[in-house]
Amino acid sequence: MMFLELMLMAAKVGLTAFGGGLATIAIFSYELVAIRGWFTPEEFTQMVAVCQSFPGPVAVNISTFVGYKMGGVLGAVVATFSIIAAPLSVLISVLWVFSHSTEKTKEYVLAVQKALRPSVGALLFVSLLMLVRPLVEKPMAWVLMGMGGLMIYFIPFVRKNPQIALLASAFGALFLMNFLSY
Repeated sequence: MMFLELMLMAAKVGLTAFGGGLATIAIFSYELVAIRGWFTPEEFTQMVAVCQSFPGPVAVNISTFVGYKMGGVLGAVVATFSIIAAPLSVLISVLWVFSHSTEKTKEYVLAVQKALRPSVGALLFVSLLMLVRPLVEKPMAWVLMGMGGLMIYFIPFVRKNPQIALLASAFGALFLMNFLSY
């Protein structure tokens, strides 16, 4: 039963993932924290941070992580396959229809794509809120986040290499934990 639930959850996220991997964070949060209760908000935020540090699409990494936590290796395989296979089958179907359609139909498809853009922006904003929510009671986390954001915005070298801001924030957190009992 767990594998079926993992498969359906991952397929649902994959099918509603307009806007790419970061937009799926809000959907994953709703599915994993609010509906199923498999993670607390803080556990979810930590999981997203770990999954973003691995190479590859964040949605696939989250799905694999959740699958492994809930169902071991087989759960990871089921969740990973489901999050990829569901939207891939829809994409293949849409591409087939698109390749056999008229110019007028293609204009409608492009109009639908344009109409989805505000929704994608909203999903990205909600994802940001989901990730920031556990930090509300930790003022030093806001300081580190602000420093990282300012570094990326104002220093061209860091803008091209945002990993430097991540490292600086990590060292700042270590400093705060060791010397200021954060």
